[in-house]
Amino acid sequence: MIQELALSNQKYINISNTFKSILKGNSRISPLTQRLKSKTGRSNGRIVCPRRGHFNKRIYRFIDFKRIIFPNERGVVLLTEHDPIRSAYIALICYPVGLFTYILKPSKLEIGDSIINQSNKPNHVGDSSTLRKFSSGVLIHNIDSKIARSAGCSAILIRKDKNQALLKLKSGELRFFNLSTIASLGYVSNENHFLRNIRKAGTVRYLGKRPRTRPSSMNPVDHPMGGRTRGGKQPTNKKGIINTSRPTKKQYRSSILYTKRQLKLLKQ
Repeated sequence: MIQELALSNQKYINISNTFKSILKGNSRISPLTQRLKSKTGRSNGRIVCPRRGHFNKRIYRFIDFKRIIFPNERGVVLLTEHDPIRSAYIALICYPVGLFTYILKPSKLEIGDSIINQSNKPNHVGDSSTLRKFSSGVLIHNIDSKIARSAGCSAILIRKDKNQALLKLKSGELRFFNLSTIASLGYVSNENHFLRNIRKAGTVRYLGKRPRTRPSSMNPVDHPMGGRTRGGKQPTNKKGIINTSRPTKKQYRSSILYTKRQLKLLKQ
C-alpha cells in the first residue's frame, strides 16, 4: 500500500510494507522520484536559452528541505545516495510511522544514525531547529531551505540578538536572519567536490552545457557587439543593455546584509 502525502508543497510517501521488500535490488523509491525531460530552448524557432544543450537522462529526487514534519520524532538513516542533480549527497530517512523522505546528507552522518526535526536541543549532526535554539559558534546548513545547500557549504552562527541572528556565510558575508528561520546542524557532505577532475569536454556536455561564443566574434545580426569593427562601444548583452555598473542581486531577500564579502586584489 502506497499513499502520497502533500504537506506544505513537499512530497512524502507513506509505505506500509517492510523495509527489506522495498529496498531489495533497487534503493530508489519510485514515488519519491521523477524523470526529467531535457529542454534546451530550441522549440520556438530561435535559441531561447543559449549555451544550453541536451543532458543525460536524470531522475529527480524530491528532497525535504523544510524539515517540519514530525517534530521531536527520531528518523533513522537507511541509506545514502548520489544525486545527479546536485553536488551534495542525499540520505533516505525513515520515520516511525513508515514515512520515507530524502534530506541533504550532512558530513559525518552515517547509516543507522538518527536525526530529529524541530529539535528542542539540536546536539547531533543532522538535527534541524530554529536559529533561536542553536548555540553560538556552531556550523549550520540548509538555512531557510535556500542557503548553504551545495557540497561542503556551511555558515557560522556568530551571535544572537533579540529577534535576529548574525551568520557568516561561506563567501565571507555577514547577514542577519530572523530567529525563527529553520536550519540544520553540521556542514554539507562531499566537501571534496571542488577537487574533481573533469578530464574531457564531453563530461561538461553530458551536464547539459554547450560552448560559449564570444560576442565580438559574432555577426552584427546576432549580437550588438558583433562585426568587423572594434571599439567605440561599451560591453552590452544581447538585448543591448550595458553590463557594467548594473546590480545583479535580487532586491527582495530573506536576510539583511551586514557586511559584503571582500574581494581579493590581483597582483600587478
